[in-house]
Amino acid sequence: MKKVTTLIVSLFVVFSFTTLAFAGLAMNITRGPLVSIDPVNNQIVVTDDKTGTNKTFSVTAAMLQGLQKGRVVLVTVNPGTNVAKAVRYPARKGY
Repeated sequence: MKKVTTLIVSLFVVFSFTTLAFAGLAMNITRGPLVSIDPVNNQIVVTDDKTGTNKTFSVTAAMLQGLQKGRVVLVTVNPGTNVAKAVRYPARKGY
């Protein structure tokens, strides 16, 4: 009985850590053209390619460096937020 209890507790612990590890991997990525850049409020607006709607994201001043209006960008955010974790240009195919 002691071995069964130890096994169950061990499996529970492993499952708990696995769930926590994968929870951090869940992120939303929005792809679309950059419509506007607001350096005063540290915000950008991107038209989502999937839905066609404009989405506003809060960014850091460092993320604004090198962004060009009209170019397609990928914005990575945690689910349920509009705070960008990363803003980058998609990789070009054929190079």
